[in-house]
Amino acid sequence: MIRPALHDDMPALRALTHACYSQLLAADYPAATLRAALPHMCAVDAGYLTAAHYRVWDDDGAGPVGAVGWSARDDTSAEVRKLATHPDHLRRGIARALMASIEQDAAIQGHKVMHCASSLTAVPFYISCGYTVIGPDQIETGQAGVVFAIVQLSKAI
Repeated sequence: MIRPALHDDMPALRALTHACYSQLLAADYPAATLRAALPHMCAVDAGYLTAAHYRVWDDDGAGPVGAVGWSARDDTSAEVRKLATHPDHLRRGIARALMASIEQDAAIQGHKVMHCASSLTAVPFYISCGYTVIGPDQIETGQAGVVFAIVQLSKAI
């Protein structure tokens, strides 16, 4: 069941994103890069929860097993934030349903384009959801010489 994330979900969301990113990204990123990037990547902005722009897939009241947020970039475009599905719940349509939910929400609020800064691991998923690759990019991790490679994508919504 998809529902808005609550402030009480914050510890579970941090655990969810850590489980997802630490396990799924390990095939595409060196361990040193993940050690540098994961603390930032697993932090969930409480502002998304306040703005009701963060959705979770609650597994029959047991807590979030999937989550994603979005934020406005400007008046006509929005950005996907922190898509994560627990590794024990992959390939069940959770991420796809969550993405459809936030895309619909952003479109209702007047946004025409959804942007995404994807990990290398998730690019095929976003392409399967109708996103188009814009190109490679990188995020600074805060540690000298350690950058996190990403791919920028977008989709008309």
